[in-house]
Amino acid sequence: MRLWKMVLSLAMAGVFATSAFAQDGKPDKGHGKKKGDRPQMSFADMDANKDGKLTKDEFVAARLKGMPEDRKEKAKEYIGKMWDALAGKAESLTEKEYNDAREKMRKEWKDKGGKHRGEKKNEKKAE
Repeated sequence: MRLWKMVLSLAMAGVFATSAFAQDGKPDKGHGKKKGDRPQMSFADMDANKDGKLTKDEFVAARLKGMPEDRKEKAKEYIGKMWDALAGKAESLTEKEYNDAREKMRKEWKDKGGKHRGEKKNEKKAE
């Protein structure tokens, strides 16, 4: 009985120590992620030739990078439509134009009832 209490006490201490170290105040990088989620790419990451302008080809190539082969064909069509929504008829976008277009799309999407990952439907995003 005494041995059992000691083993149980050590196990509990290990659990509490592990959870204490896990709570470092930083968001959990893996929490809420689904298979296929990728980190956001910066404009500079997508601007392959570093000319300060992002083209549809650069945008599509950057978004497809690292994607599993079996998903690329369908994704390519979707990403092309995403570019068309961002750029309209423009052949390229500067960083400011790209960021402004993304922000406009986000606002329109949110106004239609969309939400960001981890955000509840009626919860307002902290500004």
